[in-house]
Amino acid sequence: MQYSGGTGKIIHYNSTAKQPWFTVDMTTVYKDQATKVHRTFSLVNEQTVTINDNIEFNEAGHTVIWNMITSADITCDGKVARLTKDGKDFYLKINAPDNAVFQVALIPPQVHEKEYPIVGFRLLQAIVKCDKYV
Repeated sequence: MQYSGGTGKIIHYNSTAKQPWFTVDMTTVYKDQATKVHRTFSLVNEQTVTINDNIEFNEAGHTVIWNMITSADITCDGKVARLTKDGKDFYLKINAPDNAVFQVALIPPQVHEKEYPIVGFRLLQAIVKCDKYV
């Protein structure tokens, strides 16, 4: 669960590399759960971005769930998800770890009465169980 008082801060970057990249320190967003949470984005080419999460937990036995909310149609096949909208496709692929998989989850239409209903969106999740520190 994310801590709403946490922040993300760019701590490293290289904009002149052949494959430009930057790293965001998100450790404070996972207060009391992890001692380090760094997410690195790398531009592989004009069509591909790689996202790498480096997490050091406070203790073993966590399940990491990565979420993406979209209005696109989603199909999942293990480590590959395809988002389709307006005749266009967008692919996501999990390169590691081996036990991570994509799934589609339901979004509750309204969690609290003061919230606007969530209609027409889907939730794509990548889930991995971590038996040890990552």
